[in-house]
Amino acid sequence: MQCTPIQMAIGAMMHTFTKYKGSDEKLSKTEFLKLLEKELPDFPQVSKKITIYTVYIDEDCSLDFCEFGAVICSFAYASYELLRQISKQQKASSE
Repeated sequence: MQCTPIQMAIGAMMHTFTKYKGSDEKLSKTEFLKLLEKELPDFPQVSKKITIYTVYIDEDCSLDFCEFGAVICSFAYASYELLRQISKQQKASSE
């Protein structure tokens, strides 16, 4: 069976989280910042939205997978128009 795009996206999030998480199954602030730097190097909204993740980190100084998913979805939501424009450009260049 072939995976759907949503299944692939969820798998990519799980893989990325697992790649950076600590032995406690969470991302520390340092691990999360490293993840952002390595996995989203050209994502212009990250620096502007940096306070989004501090809400999650403040309580226990780490992100579990659910909190990580919420932060990544917040980045996607905040950048929806930008992502749409990039998608249009990619489609135009592949035609």
